[in-house]
Amino acid sequence: MSNKNQDITANEKNVELTEKALRLVNSIEKDVYKFTEELFPEVKIPEDCDLLTYATIAKNHLELNKLLNRRSSPEEIQSVTVKSRQPLKTVIGEKDFDGNPFALLIRDRLRDEIERRKREKQAKLKKPILKPLTTNDGFLRAVADPINQHIFEAVTPGAMLKSAEMEIETNKLEARGMTGLREYSSLYVVESNKKDIYGVIGYKKDVGEALWEFQQEHGALALQVHIALFARAYAETDARPGEFITLRMSDFCDDLQFAKKKGAHRRETKERILGILECLTRAQMKIMYTPKEGKAHLFTGEIWQRGITHQTADQHADLFKWEPETFNYAPGQYFAFNDWRNYTRNVAYIGEGLLKLNANNDKWAIHGGGYLALLSRMNKYQKKKLSVKLLLEKTGLLAACGKFRKTSEMERKLIHALETLEKVGVIESWNWLTDSEETFAGKLATDKLFNQQIEIVYPNALKRIEDKLTDNIAAHKTKNKKKTEKVAA
Repeated sequence: MSNKNQDITANEKNVELTEKALRLVNSIEKDVYKFTEELFPEVKIPEDCDLLTYATIAKNHLELNKLLNRRSSPEEIQSVTVKSRQPLKTVIGEKDFDGNPFALLIRDRLRDEIERRKREKQAKLKKPILKPLTTNDGFLRAVADPINQHIFEAVTPGAMLKSAEMEIETNKLEARGMTGLREYSSLYVVESNKKDIYGVIGYKKDVGEALWEFQQEHGALALQVHIALFARAYAETDARPGEFITLRMSDFCDDLQFAKKKGAHRRETKERILGILECLTRAQMKIMYTPKEGKAHLFTGEIWQRGITHQTADQHADLFKWEPETFNYAPGQYFAFNDWRNYTRNVAYIGEGLLKLNANNDKWAIHGGGYLALLSRMNKYQKKKLSVKLLLEKTGLLAACGKFRKTSEMERKLIHALETLEKVGVIESWNWLTDSEETFAGKLATDKLFNQQIEIVYPNALKRIEDKLTDNIAAHKTKNKKKTEKVAA
């Protein structure tokens, strides 16, 4: 083969390789500019050697080879060569990289970026389709049993005891035959009105103080997360014991009504939620249940069962800043005991507006709304009269303000919390049953405020749900009675 033919063959090969370079660069959509720093953080790139320049070089190579094939004039060839500002090297291809390792680096990084985008696109296509978090009427579902009620109360500010106060309550429970309480570093005392349920919820000493402090700081968010976990469990598995649910962290942030920034949830938000999940899954319970008939039952273990947590870090990011991706969980083991399930199968319906509240600005409304929601199911969604002192205790306001007798502040914050719950649809309305138009101040005023009563009215939709449930239960009993009579005949 003549030298002339060899030159033409080589030029054709260069054209083919350069076209590959152009296709590769163009396949990265419209982000050529910003990829420079993202793809080459450890390499100091000259101003004239960014990806856009290399794309231009590839284009110029193609123009040059066309000129060579056409046997263009030396002046034309020289103009293109000067315009490229680089030696005539192919940007991509398996050959022609001698003396140009930077071009090889670009080729590999571009390929990696394209593969990463393909994987992201496939992952979006495979994204699991979650069922609606709420019922058709727009309500969240959570277990309405005494244990869950005490869990709601345990995360309110100041509810968990430590040090001397914990020692006093521990001694009382040990006198009733409960052991193993010395393992706890902080605990909330559980006792039902009927005295048939008693025990503790808290953190053991091996957990450390940091987790307890985090939960105390984010108690309102912890309650929202707890409710959202139950709502998602009912939506996906009807909250069947032992069935784990896998959730993408971004989907769970959607459940909690967090706002997105540029189409995605902030890593800081995901890290905070992961911290709350750590608090809830590390919390332990030791509760004694003594039914009217039969043996006593002791429930010991986690409130929530925890599974695997998946986190990722970008290859060029700080390796100590991992971004949570997925987690899986299931209701605690106590939930699986048939004796307990037979004792209480009630499900509370909670207005989804509770998850829309801001955990920092509306924490008293969140705690009060959680308590009122569980109480509503136990009261069959009828109007409920409550003392102001009880509401202050359940919202955490008494622990936060009562020590300094800040009566006017307690009253103002309680009214704001109730108005907020009314606004988001957790309750229909509320009313003072005794005069409370005046502004209270001083110790006597505190006692007077405590003796006030408030009436809570629940949404009409909840009453319709209760009527429907009552009709279903009555129909089920009638069906069983007819079946029994038929067998007896």
